[in-house]
Amino acid sequence: MSHVVLAAGAPDVEVSQEAAHWEGLVEVEPLVRRAVAAAADAIGVEPSRISLSVLLCDDAAIQALNLRFRGVDAATNVLAWPAFSLDCPMNLPDFEAAAQGPEQSAQVFMGDIALAFETMSREAVRDGKPLEDHFAHLIVHAVLHLFGYDHDIDSDAEVMEQRERVALASLDVPDPYAIDAAQERAPLAEGSDSG
Repeated sequence: MSHVVLAAGAPDVEVSQEAAHWEGLVEVEPLVRRAVAAAADAIGVEPSRISLSVLLCDDAAIQALNLRFRGVDAATNVLAWPAFSLDCPMNLPDFEAAAQGPEQSAQVFMGDIALAFETMSREAVRDGKPLEDHFAHLIVHAVLHLFGYDHDIDSDAEVMEQRERVALASLDVPDPYAIDAAQERAPLAEGSDSG
């Protein structure tokens, strides 16, 4: 487990690495912190005002968490547990109310995130995306869930995806949704069966 507070402006992120697979990914903890900060910036929250924890695990661990907390007996790429019960995205005034402190500089614990290396890796390979880019996307996605963003309804998904695009662009990560759309439109390889 690692818990390091970076320079001014950086979020307070506790990273726990419980699976050896993560050791092969370059600069995991700095990437986590940059992605968390980018997500906060994308919704207008000063990154240094938030804290959260990230568990880097394997498919078996996330499958157990998914079963325990969501009743789904399957591995998934990422799970997020917000510290607040929100029916809609937390906006800046909501955040400021949660962050009430004597100097308006108090950090707010936003929640916990867990990521599964094998599922994330399979998705990156399947989609032809660099692993680090997909990892950053999943962190940004999960942080937005901690702030109450969701994608169950198309209109909500559009708002969440736009915030993700802004955050990922600041990390020089290509728009993952444009890549998805381009892959859907790509012609089938010669000799493949379309039906």
